[in-house]
Amino acid sequence: MANKISDYLQQQAAQDNSDALTYSEKLQKHIAATTEKLDRLLDAHLDGTVDKETYTVKKNELLNNKIQSEQELQETQAMGNRWLELSLQFISDANLAKKTALTGNYEELRNFLKKIGSNLHIRERTVGLLWRKPWELLAERACACGAGGHEFEHCTVMLGRRDSNP
Repeated sequence: MANKISDYLQQQAAQDNSDALTYSEKLQKHIAATTEKLDRLLDAHLDGTVDKETYTVKKNELLNNKIQSEQELQETQAMGNRWLELSLQFISDANLAKKTALTGNYEELRNFLKKIGSNLHIRERTVGLLWRKPWELLAERACACGAGGHEFEHCTVMLGRRDSNP
């Protein structure tokens, strides 16, 4: 299942890259066209075709437009696929959670739970924690430990619900 999700995310990332490339090319063309308009406006002003007041207003309008397009271009190029990296890491960690739960190694379980949650506590011989995002999404879903038939927050395998003083 994790491989299918990873493949799907890779496909979405490729589509996003294609869309971002198309948008970047559009912005670059717009910037080049605006630069050309600025050059023609300057030539018209120097020829005396356009008075100084009209030149100043139009020049400021074109410069603001060009600056805005350049900023959008920088933002588009800077965004990249950070969402993909985070999503793939989450899937990998979720897959590791299942493997860790099934090993029965309580030290690994404790370390993993510290990573995905906070405020670990034991009450009435039960381990509890507050889930960090995006782990709370999995905590609300059915448990993936393989035992089945129960919610993740009630999973005795993952949370190691056993006597606190064995």
